[in-house]
Amino acid sequence: CALGSLALLVIAKIRKISLPRARSVWLKLWIVSLLLNVIPGILFAYAEIRVTSILAGIINGTTPLATLIVILIAFREQKPKPYQIVGLGIGAFGVLIVLGIWKGIGHNSITGVVALLIAVTCYGISFPFTRKFVTPLGMRSEALAATQITLGAITLLPLFLFACVACFQFAFGPVLV
Repeated sequence: CALGSLALLVIAKIRKISLPRARSVWLKLWIVSLLLNVIPGILFAYAEIRVTSILAGIINGTTPLATLIVILIAFREQKPKPYQIVGLGIGAFGVLIVLGIWKGIGHNSITGVVALLIAVTCYGISFPFTRKFVTPLGMRSEALAATQITLGAITLLPLFLFACVACFQFAFGPVLV
């Protein structure tokens, strides 16, 4: 996130695109950052050491289905078209076939699978949330992306620092102050 943030901030500066100033906009973009970057990133990292990459990819492929479910439950004003629902139903059936759901989850950890499903649900919440609360702001995509990724990097910074200290202590022993 930090490298992506740096790149996007440089692009915004070169193109003379200013970041939003209103706190309410930053709050909305922070929520999008949590839903698209922070929470799924942490959960995918956790899950990938507990499940196969194939399973993670298949579960990630259910993002459109998660989005449809979220829209039907929480964002009812965003009406999916009947052919979209049928298409997603067929896609969900295909995912279950590829997964071989009748065989169970194999040697994959249930906690890893649950983490992936929560991550995909975050993706599913983010798209209608963005459509309802961020898109109407009419901001340039570069400003939105730069702000979102920067907020993600700032949010993840304490975790990164904690992990760095833990890795340093593991490699070199406790630090005396």
